Amino acid sequence: MSATAGLQCGFGAPLGTVLAELKGLAFSLIRLDLQDVDDATTTALAQEVLDAGLQPLCIIRRPEQMLAVPPACLMELGNEPDLEHFGWTPESYGAAATDAVELALTYGLTLYVGAVSNLNRRGFEFLRTLPWADYPPQIRCSIHRYPETGSATKPHDGCHSRDGEVTRLRDIVGHRPLACSEVGYSEAEWTAVEVACNMAYERQFWTDHHFDFCSAYQLNDGPEPDSPEQYGFRRLDGTWKPVAYTFTSPPRAPRQA
Repeated sequence: MSATAGLQCGFGAPLGTVLAELKGLAFSLIRLDLQDVDDATTTALAQEVLDAGLQPLCIIRRPEQMLAVPPACLMELGNEPDLEHFGWTPESYGAAATDAVELALTYGLTLYVGAVSNLNRRGFEFLRTLPWADYPPQIRCSIHRYPETGSATKPHDGCHSRDGEVTRLRDIVGHRPLACSEVGYSEAEWTAVEVACNMAYERQFWTDHHFDFCSAYQLNDGPEPDSPEQYGFRRLDGTWKPVAYTFTSPPRAPRQA
């Protein structure tokens, strides 16, 4: 199976008609950041995506928030907890994960934990602080991956290859479903054609490693033309970039492990 094509879209507000456009572009999964909204808004924003015939991946911060998310949704605890500016410590994230895992098992919910910012030393060190051996195999792990070498295909320092990064990840978290919930390339550093090619490569890479999904960052460019936040699949004028079409094209069959 191919890694499902996802896109980071939601930041606490309704998405409206763009959901129909995304479905038409063959996206299947929509990643919603619901960390700073109340329970009623959590329910409404997730239901909006479900009603559009798409799969929500809901980023939650409070474990009890899981009970406000419609059960058909996927859930992810936190966003890049290895980065200090998001307000987590290994201890606080570990405690939240313990509660979230208990709720997921009690109510039969699909939960991803981890969500580290990269498959680099910092990300791996953070993942090692979590008690993966205590989590049942149905508890899943999500990660992010951004290039640090100026190349989509080169590994981070400390790994011999990008395949090696995934091997190290599995050595830490064990045999459980995995997902890449955020990956992106900014046009502040790459051309539009390079971004399209790199993101097609990413979806194929995670498909080859049998990840559940590959979710791209993000729907829109930053608010200013010269902003470094030029990760958008959609331009400031609302038109779609080439990456919006190449990313959702069906990958070839996964290579054999």
